[in-house]
Amino acid sequence: MKKTFIKKSIFLILTIVLKSVVSYSQTITTGVVTPATVCAGSNTSVAFTTTGTIPAGTIFTAELSDNTGSFTTPTSIGTGTVSPIAGIIPIAATAAATYKIRVTTATPTLTGTESSVITIKAKPAPPTVANIAYTTAETAVTLTATGSNLSWYSTATGGTGSATAPIPTTTTAGIQEYWVTQTVTDCESNRAKITVTITACTPPAPPTVANIAYTTAE
Repeated sequence: MKKTFIKKSIFLILTIVLKSVVSYSQTITTGVVTPATVCAGSNTSVAFTTTGTIPAGTIFTAELSDNTGSFTTPTSIGTGTVSPIAGIIPIAATAAATYKIRVTTATPTLTGTESSVITIKAKPAPPTVANIAYTTAETAVTLTATGSNLSWYSTATGGTGSATAPIPTTTTAGIQEYWVTQTVTDCESNRAKITVTITACTPPAPPTVANIAYTTAE
């Protein structure tokens, strides 16, 4: 009985030592973060390398520090099984030039090195706009919005913005929609929508008239 207990104890100790050695040999090194200056709400790419034997299919997580570079309460910005990890900077991130990113895994439990500092710029608010109403055949004017470096779009998402503001058409009754953004310190805002309502022109009532009778030479 005593020999069996000793054998089990030795086996347990060897198992613990072996696991410790394997864990110690597994590391993650966080590499280049691209771009190094990024707008809140934008995409980023986080490269990393590993050492040791890490099981295939292991999920790696890219974590963002707070605006002081601390990882006390990190924010997950993306996951992946290979390098690089595609991440999205939180749209509410405070502007600062002292953020860092690291790569971690839950199984095995590993925390990678911290990246070099990156700069996050705040996302500006959408420009101020107002909806417009016209009647058919009325002369429309160029759309306007209050903001900086405006870009105009014909769709809510996608497409390429234009610096030239559009002019609505009033030939047909209906609803027309336009979108506009502003760009501040190289960061583009979300799109603000302008709705243009074209209503059919209702002709006014005919004037009130009365027939008249005359005699010849009157």
